[in-house]
Amino acid sequence: MSSSKQEIGMISKKNAIWWCAGLVILLLLSVIGARVWRKYREEMAQPRTFFEHPSFPKENFFLTFSLLNPDTVVENIKRRVPLKWHNLACEMAYYNLTARHKGISDTAQFALLDAYDKSFPTPATHIFTNMIRGGLFSKTYQFDTASICLTRAYAGAKAEHDSIRAADVERSIGLLEMYRFNYPIAIHHLLNVYDSYTRLLKYPNTGGRDIEVMLDLGYCYYYNTDYQEAGRWYNKLLKTAHTYYSGYGGIKLLANTAIARNYLALGKLDSANLYIDSAFYYQQLFRSDTALYNQHLFDSNYATEYQYFALGEIQIAEGNCDTARANMEIALANPLQPYLVPLPHLQKGLADSYACLGKNDSAIYYYQQALQSRDSILQIEVYRNLALTFVATQQHEKAVNALMTAYKIQEKVLSANKLKEVGYLTARYDAAQAEQAILFEKRRRNNLLWFRIVSFILLALAFCFVVLWLRQRTNLLRETTEKLAIEQRLKELELTKAKQELKNTTIALQMTVEELDVKNKLLKKLEKRLESSTSIQEYDITSQEIRILTHQDWIDFQYGFENAFPGFLDSVNRRFPNLSNSEVRLILLLKTGFKTSELEAILGISTKSVYTNRYRLRKKLALGEEEDLDEFINKL
Repeated sequence: MSSSKQEIGMISKKNAIWWCAGLVILLLLSVIGARVWRKYREEMAQPRTFFEHPSFPKENFFLTFSLLNPDTVVENIKRRVPLKWHNLACEMAYYNLTARHKGISDTAQFALLDAYDKSFPTPATHIFTNMIRGGLFSKTYQFDTASICLTRAYAGAKAEHDSIRAADVERSIGLLEMYRFNYPIAIHHLLNVYDSYTRLLKYPNTGGRDIEVMLDLGYCYYYNTDYQEAGRWYNKLLKTAHTYYSGYGGIKLLANTAIARNYLALGKLDSANLYIDSAFYYQQLFRSDTALYNQHLFDSNYATEYQYFALGEIQIAEGNCDTARANMEIALANPLQPYLVPLPHLQKGLADSYACLGKNDSAIYYYQQALQSRDSILQIEVYRNLALTFVATQQHEKAVNALMTAYKIQEKVLSANKLKEVGYLTARYDAAQAEQAILFEKRRRNNLLWFRIVSFILLALAFCFVVLWLRQRTNLLRETTEKLAIEQRLKELELTKAKQELKNTTIALQMTVEELDVKNKLLKKLEKRLESSTSIQEYDITSQEIRILTHQDWIDFQYGFENAFPGFLDSVNRRFPNLSNSEVRLILLLKTGFKTSELEAILGISTKSVYTNRYRLRKKLALGEEEDLDEFINKL
């Protein structure tokens, strides 16, 4: 009973341990699930690629109404698009507008963005509209207004924990710095954007963002005269285009053209010609697909004119001045995007082609037009080329003034670069400090959260162990009490049993003493009568007084017989060694003169058994049929 109680206690203890372990696992799973759910919600809140979002109307949805009227766009989005897709629909409508209507005015774009802010006053919409406004203001050289819009958009994206949108806005900030000719700062922003895109987006859900940033980085390094790094990014762009964007010929056209210009800057004309030929090859493939030519990630006209401008630069370096002038005029007739080739660069290229032909007046005119650029590096190059042109026209004083102006601008550029570098480093230090403070606060909150979670788990474990200890102690006390009661009961039972056994032993001992007393009296009586007479018939003893039923009875009888007939038993054993104990016993009884009926009572067997034993004894003794067994034994 005690062992069963112990087993029950062990089972209860195991169950309690399993319950505690299950509680801890449940708490950990709850914490992990909460963190995963929060991360999932943050990822779902981030916008996906504009034309690849699931469960959203396809692009032909925007072909059913006019995109030039902002009110029509807003009305169709509200009426035909579910509420949760309004922000994405606004973005897709804007990009469809700029793709379908080439050269649309900035006024029409601003009107659509204002309608978005008025009709869809959500944080995501405001972030998008401020980002687009910042880009438009940057292209029109309204840098201060563009900076304000982009700063608002970036702050909103960070507040909404929208990492992809924050990267999009930071790319616009990088382009703004590039338009300002702050190429180191632009490179810093664009590298951050590329790292964000690489970490957050995987092909095919990039929407072309990765190659756009590669192209921007190549331009920044090129105009910052870091041609080795520019070539690395251009080649990376071309490799990515071959791997993931094999169907887009315009990307390969731009990449090959940019690589050709980079090789030209390095003085490698053969490589430049090879890549510009590849660019014209991709131009033919690109124009052969009409649908792809009309709707493409990059504007097809810009890519083509950029190709003619690069070809003109190569031809000027080779001395093909007339052909170079024709290509430069084609490029200048359709001005490129500012981040591809700014207008002053086109004017300088055309002026170089006129100077190559010896048409100095036209060259001077376009050089003076190119001097309107805010790019100090370009101004230095233009003033140097202008000085050479003045020398060719015998205007030496103007040539000296141009060189002096170029020298002064170069001095200012060096000073400004140093100041910018110091300011940039200071800004980076301040930003790093602020970021470090944010990270410290975030870690502190995470540590506090984990401290609370661990404390709660430890308290729960302590509570479970206390409950388990109390239950175990209670069970132990109950089991001890029951065990003591059972032991007391067992001791009482053992005492009662011992008393009963003692009583029975006493009674058995008394009976044994009485039997021994009777046996002793019979033995004494038998000895006396055997000594006084030699004939059994003279014995005054009956068969009821002698019993040979046990081994002890036989020993007692044998002892008395030896006293009466000394040496008889040894003589029988020597003469007849094959006799069994029962046959020897029968010989001794027959020697004492007991009859068959008396043998039955003495041995406790039947008459038939007595005759059977006598018959077997006769055979053992080898008696004849006429010999009497009793007479034979009496003569022994």
